[in-house]
Amino acid sequence: MNKAVLFGVLNWGLGHATRSIPIIKSLLNVGHKLVICSDGDALILLKKEFPEEKVNLILQKELDRYLSKRKMESEVELPLELVEKQKY
Repeated sequence: MNKAVLFGVLNWGLGHATRSIPIIKSLLNVGHKLVICSDGDALILLKKEFPEEKVNLILQKELDRYLSKRKMESEVELPLELVEKQKY
């Protein structure tokens, strides 16, 4: 069963982002849909590695702002405007 996965990558240098790349590729290879949440240099690296046709990339601050307004639930549906193509 393919699932939608929200995958957050910290922007504390590029170590988190580079170690996440093989995990993200594995998730994509088995057919999961991904929304990758990051910012800064990590987001730049991930945008180069994964074109937006394959995954949706969003800024961490946009996700934080959205989630802070909602009650935390086990499953949260992200609004389409957060996962549409954005210019950075």
